[in-house]
Order: sequence, then C-alpha cells, then structure tokens
Amino acid sequence: MARKTKVVQIEDEGRDKGKVFILTEVPASQAERWMTRAMLALARSGVNLNIMTAGLEGIIVAAFQALAHITFEELTPLMDEMMGCIKIRRDPNHPNMVFEILENDIEEIVTRIKLRAEVFSLHTGIPIPGTTDAAIPLPTNPGASNPPAPIVRKPKRVQQGLRRS
Repeated sequence: MARKTKVVQIEDEGRDKGKVFILTEVPASQAERWMTRAMLALARSGVNLNIMTAGLEGIIVAAFQALAHITFEELTPLMDEMMGCIKIRRDPNHPNMVFEILENDIEEIVTRIKLRAEVFSLHTGIPIPGTTDAAIPLPTNPGASNPPAPIVRKPKRVQQGLRRS
C-alpha cells in the first residue's frame, strides 16, 4: 500500500501565503525509531511519562508540554527529520513536480510550526489544533482581525502527571 500523503496550502497572510506543500508519511519503522528517540529524550529530561491512561488528547497535550524539557541538542535532529517529510510544489501548472525543501522555501516561522503539526497529524491520525484535520485553529498573527481561537480544556490527569523531577 502506498504511503499516506497530504497536500497543505498555506492560507495565512505573509510571505508563504499560497505556497503548496506535499507531506509524505515515512515507513512505520522510521516513525517508530523517531518516536522511541523522542520518548527516551523525554524520559532523560525527568518528565513523568504516565500517559497510558491520558487518552489521545491527553497524549498530545503531554507531548507538546514535555518538549520544553528536552535539550536543544536532542530536539534538533527530531525536528529536522520531521521536515524531511515535506516537499514543495513550486508551479501550480505542474502539480506532479515536487521538490525538496530549500532554506528559502519557508519564510515564516508559523508556517514551519504548522507544517510540523501537519506531519505529526499525518503519522498519528490525531488531529492537532491548527491542522487541516482539526476544527480548532491555531492563533495567527497577533493584532490581525482574526476571531479568537476557542479554548481547549486539557485533561487534569495530564496536567497533574507532568512534572520535573
């Protein structure tokens, strides 16, 4: 069976507006190694990984809160590997022509963050706020005339379970 793919067009105002990115799922073995490295980095950082009873939303909340406890040296290769799943479609007249991402292809930080969330969602099937699969938008540029993002309740079980040792 073919790898899952997702087409993401950037709609936010800014230098990336209108750009089209193609995300492609990595093999399960590669995704498993990525997750194992991430979980080991979290465990070394002293984060309580009691997520077995948290449910999907709780796991998402725990993962993103726990990332703050990983060292930059551990986090950088994980972030770089996520970007390896993303290609760009530079010419709308040739939709089958996609290219590896170059440094100047993504010019806004918020675009990078959204694309990482889309990659995570593609691999896990878990809709992340701000992704095309989720109903909850990520906040965009402060001061812009966008409606406020809805408040998302975090499970108390996860909030109490995350602490540094």
